Amino acid sequence: MSFSFSSGCGIVSESRGMPEQAAARKLFSKGARTVKINLFRLALALLACTMLSGQAAWALTPEQFNMLKEKAEAGNADAQQALGSVYNDGEVVRQDFAKARFWYEKAAMQEHALAQALLGILYLKGQGVSQDYSKSFYWFKKSSDNGYFKATVLLGMQYENGYGVGQDKRAAKKLYGKACDKGYSPGCREYRRLNEEGY
Repeated sequence: MSFSFSSGCGIVSESRGMPEQAAARKLFSKGARTVKINLFRLALALLACTMLSGQAAWALTPEQFNMLKEKAEAGNADAQQALGSVYNDGEVVRQDFAKARFWYEKAAMQEHALAQALLGILYLKGQGVSQDYSKSFYWFKKSSDNGYFKATVLLGMQYENGYGVGQDKRAAKKLYGKACDKGYSPGCREYRRLNEEGY
């Protein structure tokens, strides 16, 4: 017996090749319901577009899940991040945002950039934790400083909208440009938009 773990809703770490959160279809639909640019919906849509990038499907058997959990409990940061994503997604096991937060935090404390970004999303949305823009800002910044450029864009969104930090569209534009320089097209789009608005 094996559990289906939908990769159409998953992304793979550029540096580690580990499967990540798999809630993209839900996130994308939330982001697409409104035309108005809103931090939450734009962030969710951005993350969803990242996840819907044509990654191959993979299955996780009960034995593989137990092995993943053992590695996470032994302190492996990649396994902790992946296990957090399994709980976040809720397709392999019952969805549990508190457990997702627990494992993301374990990996994030080991400077796992992807886990830091995903933990920031939980704080941004208030899933498994109390909604806290300051903490989402903190984790996005940690992730960005550790080289995860998707978090750089999310950090820019917080600056642009003044969530968890004083509103500063020029700082946001600089962060979007930084992500763009690394080849991340959403960063380029947001940079151009603010540039056209005179920032």
